[in-house]
Amino acid sequence: MLASVVTTFREPEGELESLLTELRAHRCIEVGIHLPGNLRVPMVLDAETSDELESLTRYLQSHPAISFVDVVMVQYE
Repeated sequence: MLASVVTTFREPEGELESLLTELRAHRCIEVGIHLPGNLRVPMVLDAETSDELESLTRYLQSHPAISFVDVVMVQYE
C-alpha cells in the first residue's frame, strides 16, 4: 500500500534538513525533493497493511515539527 502526502513543517529552514534526514532514515518513508525556502515536502509512505499506513500517517501528524499532513493519494493494491 502506498500513500502520497505533502508534509508542512513548522521549523525554520535551517533546522528542516536535520528533520528530513531523520525521516529519510525511516524504512517506510520516501522523502521527496525539498525546495529551498519551502516548508512543504512531498513524501511517499509504503506499508504492508492499511493499519501500518494509518500508523505512519499518525506518526507524521503527531511529530512536533510538522504542522500538517495532506494525504494526496492512497493506493490499496
